[in-house]
Amino acid sequence: MRKKIIVLLTAICMICTMVPSLAFAEDGQSTAPVVGEAPATGGDTANEDPNSKEQHEEIAEPTAPKVSVLKKNATQVTLSWDATENTTNYEVYSSTSKSEKYTMVGEMKATKKTYTHKEIDLTPNKTYYFYVLAKNVTETESKEAKSNVVKAKTPKATTKVSGSISKHSIKARKTMKDTVSISAPFARTLQIQMVNKGKWKTVKKIKLKAGIEKQKLVIKYPNSWWKLDTTTWRYVINANSRATKYTSKKIKLKTRKFYQNPKRYLQLTNTISKHGHNYYTAPVLTDNTSTRKQHVEAMIRTAKKYLGDPYVVCRSRAPGRGVDCSGLVMQACYGAGADLWPSNPYRHRFPKYEYESRRIAVNPKLKTVSWKHRKRGDLVFYSKGGIVIHVGIYLGNGRIIHSWPGYVRISSATNPTWGYISKLKRVFI
Repeated sequence: MRKKIIVLLTAICMICTMVPSLAFAEDGQSTAPVVGEAPATGGDTANEDPNSKEQHEEIAEPTAPKVSVLKKNATQVTLSWDATENTTNYEVYSSTSKSEKYTMVGEMKATKKTYTHKEIDLTPNKTYYFYVLAKNVTETESKEAKSNVVKAKTPKATTKVSGSISKHSIKARKTMKDTVSISAPFARTLQIQMVNKGKWKTVKKIKLKAGIEKQKLVIKYPNSWWKLDTTTWRYVINANSRATKYTSKKIKLKTRKFYQNPKRYLQLTNTISKHGHNYYTAPVLTDNTSTRKQHVEAMIRTAKKYLGDPYVVCRSRAPGRGVDCSGLVMQACYGAGADLWPSNPYRHRFPKYEYESRRIAVNPKLKTVSWKHRKRGDLVFYSKGGIVIHVGIYLGNGRIIHSWPGYVRISSATNPTWGYISKLKRVFI
């Protein structure tokens, strides 16, 4: 009997091993499936992905940012906004019309508390519109929220000219140049102006290049400054729709004479002061551009205006009224821009200064030269008994122009009537 029970239990265990789905309900009824019938699944839950709930859950809407213009200049606008909730990244859009199509001009990930975007290379004095799109993006879904639209008008570009001089001294006949850098040229015109009779006058115009990029420019001044001792200049660039007007500070230009004696000698000038009681002084025929030869010829040309005039002792007057020898020399030198001070027409009229030639002969501002090295325009002094009594202007070829008792004439330089040649003085070194 015991053996039969053991065999029965062993058979039951083998059956259970072969049919693992066999089970018994609490009421003793078998729950094994009927052959050919699909097992019960309890709906779709048996095949459901444990992560499917998260995949199908709807993502949150991002919060629209509040955008403002942080700063701007002629070519740049900087936008600013704070971080918003449920945002993975931001996109910046721009347009030149509020209603026209916007173009994306920037993109950034949402990683900070505050954001800025700088838009560059804009056109001055132009209106732009911007907005920012906040986006919440996953692998399968994307949501976005649009910010407010901000308006930003760029100001006009500020025109600047740098590198220009404020004072300058230059020799006549030279080219006056000024190298400058001009910001925001925008195809405008630079006017070079000079003060003429108390008013600004445009004397030259230079066309500038297009665009806002700086332009390096070499400005060549008109030669109208050559003949004037001092001139005042300025640069003017008028405003246009893109840039402001520019007017430079005054530029003072001092002109140095093309020909000038060394500093230790008589300094030539373009104006001669009237010495006492407005006594006549011959007009200066030279200017800053004159060469040495031109100074010499101006001196002789002035002297020749007196040819035939009467000899009048102690006088240095206008042509036609009479002069003596030193009076003629003084007026001739004035015509070439040379002032023989302290000798002058007013002082010469007094008997004490009758022989002004003696004082001119010892003037330290004149260069002493020998007869052997004489040149046209030299002053020739004549003496008797070791005392200077006469002076004439050497013309060349052994001749002088001078005023001798009687009248002003051209004569031989070596005529003993005038005395013997004791000294030569050179006015133009």
